[in-house]
Amino acid sequence: MRILFWSENYQPLIGGVEVFARNLALGLVQRGHECHIITNLLDPSHPVTEPDHGTTIHRIPILEAIHRNDLKALVQARRTIQEIRTRFQPDVEHVHFNGPIFRIQQMPSPAVAPRLVATLHLLFEQVTGSPAVRQSLRSSGARLVALSRTGFEFLRTHAPDLAPQLHCIGNSVPPPTLAPAPLPWNPPSFLARGRLVHDKGFDVALRAFARVISHPTDPRLTLTSDGPERAKLEALSDELGLHHRVRFTGWTPAEEVPQRLNESTIAIVPSRLKEPFGLVALEAAQMGRPVIASRTGGLPDIITDSV
Repeated sequence: MRILFWSENYQPLIGGVEVFARNLALGLVQRGHECHIITNLLDPSHPVTEPDHGTTIHRIPILEAIHRNDLKALVQARRTIQEIRTRFQPDVEHVHFNGPIFRIQQMPSPAVAPRLVATLHLLFEQVTGSPAVRQSLRSSGARLVALSRTGFEFLRTHAPDLAPQLHCIGNSVPPPTLAPAPLPWNPPSFLARGRLVHDKGFDVALRAFARVISHPTDPRLTLTSDGPERAKLEALSDELGLHHRVRFTGWTPAEEVPQRLNESTIAIVPSRLKEPFGLVALEAAQMGRPVIASRTGGLPDIITDSV
């Protein structure tokens, strides 16, 4: 089967959607399918077309054209996309829907329309609170995928017009490359991962950690993350007197995540968002790590309290 993926961002950019979209594409290639990916060209240093372990990435300056209201650039982007569709002849188009790229995918095409799947990497209210989004999803005729039972039930209740198209398929991550190690307790080590942005709540984790540093076990906190809030969070860590107990390591490549988890005692997911899923919690569970997480979005679907 030939599958054309659409993803707002893609590797080497970081984030849960980017990681999941790539894992899914590579997994399908391993099962014998052909996969091409259309994504935004956000950094001129990135190649426009790039092979990636059997897939092909096509980076097109779609968002730049939209933000600049550049009709000529948008027409050129559409022409490039149509050339890709014509050459590849996809059987299925799968949109990782978390932004305006879905509107581009929905532009009329002279080719025969393939089957369409839209995985909703959106906050629940972004669907139910926007008549334009709901109309776009409904008129597309796409199979709509909610990533958690919580999200599925919310959408079925608050957007009943989408219910006939709605399915629930949880996110996944590849099996870990290491066996889980015993939990280290001397000292205990907390681990937090994700993009360092306000919505992910890492400032909440730092303030909570400041309340337990006097514990005789001398706990430590590692943030294996990066993002626009890093400098602000590092300043907050110093302000709270945590500079000798908190470590900012920058982004951890996916292949190193199991080892990082093996070095930790507890994983923390302090998100302010109603997460559509919560890959970080699932990765921790795979390595036998307990998780402290916000009771929000799809996270309670992954974590059973006190179990």
